[in-house]
Amino acid sequence: MPNIGSIPDPRLVDLEDLRALRYRSFTFPTHANLLSQTERPEVVAIGLERAGRPIGLGLGMRGNSEAYSGDILSLAVAAEYRTQGYGSALLNRLECRLQQKGACFASLQYMSHQKSTPYLERMLRSAGWEEPVHRQLFCASTYTRILKAPWMRFRTLPDGFETFSWPAGLQDSEWKRLTGEGGRASWFPELLNPLHSVEDIDGENSLGLRFRGDLVGWLIAFRIAPTTVRYQKLFIKDEFQKQGLAIRLLAMGIYPLPSTGVDSAVWDVIPTSKNMLNFVERGLRPYCTEYKWSMGAIKRFS
Repeated sequence: MPNIGSIPDPRLVDLEDLRALRYRSFTFPTHANLLSQTERPEVVAIGLERAGRPIGLGLGMRGNSEAYSGDILSLAVAAEYRTQGYGSALLNRLECRLQQKGACFASLQYMSHQKSTPYLERMLRSAGWEEPVHRQLFCASTYTRILKAPWMRFRTLPDGFETFSWPAGLQDSEWKRLTGEGGRASWFPELLNPLHSVEDIDGENSLGLRFRGDLVGWLIAFRIAPTTVRYQKLFIKDEFQKQGLAIRLLAMGIYPLPSTGVDSAVWDVIPTSKNMLNFVERGLRPYCTEYKWSMGAIKRFS
């Protein structure tokens, strides 16, 4: 790794003024606004430059919990300067600055199956980070491709079950069950809470499921582009999970997509159910155009 502190060029720079805006191309659009807010005490922005030209960026933020976390949001180096130790230097400086701001540990998320993933994971291991874990699975496909999946034929329900449009078809009593008396129902995981961002739900492509009049499941979709939906929450109550209802509900939701102007779909799968992961691997992956994991890693500061 280059001893950046002993050479003038390339060099690391703490970005604390409007110069940070020159580094926008090295981070994600969702984080770029932080480069105009580097005066905030929780923001850490480290630039890598050569001859005054930006060639890399490390961007992080200290969390607000009691056990302060430090989130590394971006770690990027221009292609011609990679594998020369500059990424490790940026990571080390980010860790130091986050510790100085009171962080007890640092966390980082990244996508699998990227060209840079092997290099990043080697860098993290060398810097003493814990082994990465799978956080969320992202799948994508076109309508014509997913329609070829054998399970798409299963679009009927056993006796006693019925679907309805979500959220328009929800009854007042069902709204109350979902919120619970204390503001949080306990019969479904919070990660699959169907009331999060309810105003943004695609009501044409989201379904609720009842059994003999009782709410027992849902398939929640969001329109992320004019012709694309993202399925984020698929839930069936525990006592009904062995009847294949999740797959049937998914097929019933996908089949009419063209009638709503949709020709492609994205699925977010949280690895909490082994059965669901098995279905995705065997039943969904062969028909996907994209299949990748969101990975997470942490480093605890002693």
